[in-house]
Amino acid sequence: MDDSICQHLCTQPILKASSEKYAQLVYDSTTELQQSDEPILSPLNRRANGLTKCATFESALDDAKVMQQLSPT
Repeated sequence: MDDSICQHLCTQPILKASSEKYAQLVYDSTTELQQSDEPILSPLNRRANGLTKCATFESALDDAKVMQQLSPT
């Protein structure tokens, strides 16, 4: 995997708006991405959904692009 993608995945996003529930979802899924060599599509999808709920749309789109690169079909 490209180093820039790895760096993106392991960075806790800065949330534009925050609800405790979705901020925790973003935090937990990012931590899971950092600590796992397992398939990353599920935690990446959860994080993108949490980012959307926190109005952090640009980061959610970045995660969606990574998902498309990893699984284009």
